[in-house]
Amino acid sequence: MNDNKISVEKVNNFVTIIRIAYEHGDEFPFFLSSDHHADSVKCEREILRNHLEESKERGAKNLFFGDTYDLMQGRHDRRSAPEDLKDEYKRSDYLDAVSEDVADFYRPYAENTIGFGLGNHETSVIKNTGHNPLNTLIDKLSKENPNIMRWGYRGFIFFRFEHVNGGGRFTKKLYFHHGSGGTAPVTKGVLKTGRRSVYLPDADIICTGHTHNEWYFPLDRLRVNSHGKVYYDKQIHLQLPSYKRDGDGKGPPVAGWAVESEFSPQGIGSWFIKFKVANGKATITPEPITH
Repeated sequence: MNDNKISVEKVNNFVTIIRIAYEHGDEFPFFLSSDHHADSVKCEREILRNHLEESKERGAKNLFFGDTYDLMQGRHDRRSAPEDLKDEYKRSDYLDAVSEDVADFYRPYAENTIGFGLGNHETSVIKNTGHNPLNTLIDKLSKENPNIMRWGYRGFIFFRFEHVNGGGRFTKKLYFHHGSGGTAPVTKGVLKTGRRSVYLPDADIICTGHTHNEWYFPLDRLRVNSHGKVYYDKQIHLQLPSYKRDGDGKGPPVAGWAVESEFSPQGIGSWFIKFKVANGKATITPEPITH
């Protein structure tokens, strides 16, 4: 991707515009990802690093939608456990130790990152300590990229396509929400697509995380424009998986909260979406990147 064709503008706390100057036949990839839990002992960091490297090699832009951090080992967190605390974090300034390490991890990918959103793990830290870990992370990455966006728990991203020679303007809209609720062991949360499609009629893509499930669910729609032209389109629903997996690196666990809750295995990875522009419109192709 030619970075000169991409610019980003924050309209307000809810809407971000990604302006894309295009020519016929251009392709623009984006890496959609959440639930890295990068500081957790259960984070598959090498897989995450490999996927971030692939995003960089493809020339994609990174969009991160919450739970970049895990941060469950603080003194205010009832979920903390000594065996889940990394040796390098065994300091009185636990939050600072995590912040330094996580910033070092993301620094090579800051240049092609557009923004970080909040997840429930970040909002829990804000509630308990008054510290916003995403602000710290973005500040630490500002030397590499001073324009990284700070997003909330939800929001809209407008992909605004404008032909390099003027004219040919159109917009694709992505709505993101970090997610809520449990893992929905039978439906995997797919039933929520029906409700979301009702209250989010303007979104072309709806992207969620949190549950660590992974799926792609397109909804075909019958539309009519202000001139009475009837047409079909698709609303794409993407559920983003995680990079956190229970176990000790030697195999699945035989005890613990996830085992006692009888959780089913979940995938590790993210999604790419690719916009291909032709004849004044863009087709959207989702592609999983999983392990």
